[in-house]
Amino acid sequence: MGSIALMGEASRQSSRSFRLLDLLLLALRCLILILLAVLLAMPFWTKSADGKVKGWVMIPKQSFKEAYTIYKKPIDSLITKGYEFHYFDKGFAKAELLDVVKDTTKNTDTTIANYWDLLSQLNGKVPSKLPVSLFTENTLNHFSGSKPMVGLNLNWQTYTPGDFDSEWLEKAWIANDNNIKVLKGTSNERGTNYSVLNIKPGASFGLVDTRIIKGGDVIAQLKSDPEHVVTADTSVMRIAVISDPGQTDAAYLNAALKAIAPMLHAKVQLVNYSDVIRLKQKQDWMFWLARRPVIKAAAEIAKNLFIYQTGKAQNEATWMNVGDGFEIGRQDGQVPLHLLITSPKSDVPLIWRDGYGHAVLSAEKNKDLMLYRFYTRFDPQWSDLVWNDNFPRMLLGLMTDQEPSAQSIRNDKRIASTQDMMPVMIKSGEVSLAGLSNEVDLSRYIWVVLVLIFLTERWLAHRKTILANG
Repeated sequence: MGSIALMGEASRQSSRSFRLLDLLLLALRCLILILLAVLLAMPFWTKSADGKVKGWVMIPKQSFKEAYTIYKKPIDSLITKGYEFHYFDKGFAKAELLDVVKDTTKNTDTTIANYWDLLSQLNGKVPSKLPVSLFTENTLNHFSGSKPMVGLNLNWQTYTPGDFDSEWLEKAWIANDNNIKVLKGTSNERGTNYSVLNIKPGASFGLVDTRIIKGGDVIAQLKSDPEHVVTADTSVMRIAVISDPGQTDAAYLNAALKAIAPMLHAKVQLVNYSDVIRLKQKQDWMFWLARRPVIKAAAEIAKNLFIYQTGKAQNEATWMNVGDGFEIGRQDGQVPLHLLITSPKSDVPLIWRDGYGHAVLSAEKNKDLMLYRFYTRFDPQWSDLVWNDNFPRMLLGLMTDQEPSAQSIRNDKRIASTQDMMPVMIKSGEVSLAGLSNEVDLSRYIWVVLVLIFLTERWLAHRKTILANG
């Protein structure tokens, strides 16, 4: 036999081919994933409005009848020229002016709209060159926050409401002398004022009546508006000061608390103890000035606990601020701070600050307890706070809600000047606006298509399984 030593090993060859099966199923499943991704993007379709629109006439829905009565001729003239009517409310809904005029439905909405917020929203809804004629009242309660910067072609006409002067009862409570204290508010174009009336239960004082109703409650009402009734608050604000015997801090604090007691709008019970155990009832406020550490019972018996922060005191050459940079002070507008405990860096809100922005008073919520940490002391060696005329006012702001009530805002009749209420106008070329358009949410339509495709995919997959299994 011939030699086979020089013969090589036969090479192995293989071939592969890729072939997609069930292309329709693949396409449907890919389409489902694509539609889910589109839904997450929250798509909408922007539909351009009719180019024949010459401008917008805008009036708040709440004050439409009064504004239209005052400005009927110019409004009708603008509509005749091709202006569209839109409500100056959230969404800026379009409406037919004649239908709105004929509508006799009483508007019960008492919401006080912020006109500056609405102008900021309008800035992205209309082209900068489109004329906007706005007709609103000029009361100050429609303006809060910072002036917006807008690129609108705005013509703003204002009027003073007919029901100009307002009078209301803000609150009533039982005072320490068992008389009824009634906080009455009055407002007009010159300002808003409050006065406290001291009335015996069942008696009258000026324009205010009080009477005892069934059940023993005492109510107060205006003679000019018998339906406007407030019930006297019978609750007691309990304040406890815990200090060491002979501690001067407590004397300064007590003097300030007694000064603001008539303005706390409740019957005030102020007690001074050196031991929390002597307190039998839960306290609304507890000021722990004692040098010994705060005991657990103090946190359990107080709703608001004010404590001295412990730590090493450092000499400071700064002053005290309240709020966002608002300086509390004497003639020079500053309250000097001499000693201050360094505060740890944290996200706890600061109520009072020093001149460098460091904490003087912080507040933190812990379940049902509001804990206030004071990084200095009510002692002249630490600061000049207790000598300052603003000290009682600062305590009052801390212990009461300084936000105006909804009733005060609604009855505020102070007026704003045209210069004060006008937004900051920007040149139209500096602002890129969306244009006059209507936005249509496409999500609902995509959901319908998605469900149909999913059902089709399930039917097709089930049918393939049956065919494969015979």
